[in-house]
Amino acid sequence: MGIVGWVSGLLLAGCMLPQAAKVVREGNARGTSWGMLLAWFAGEVLGVIYLTSFVVTPWPVLANYATNAALAILILCYKVLDVRRLPTV
Repeated sequence: MGIVGWVSGLLLAGCMLPQAAKVVREGNARGTSWGMLLAWFAGEVLGVIYLTSFVVTPWPVLANYATNAALAILILCYKVLDVRRLPTV
């Protein structure tokens, strides 16, 4: 069952790679909503906190949450930087 957990974790962690790649390629996160980003990031962080409370940590799932949290931070950084670059009216 361990291999199933790792494959699952890798597939789930990879789900946001296309979005992160698009954000980096375009240099902005204009097509990504604040609500989705903040909810996604909060969910990933809370998932990591929850998983680390177990006596036996499910590492494949923890790796998934950690990877997604890192991708959320990357996209959030682009979102914040893009807001700062917008011209004021």
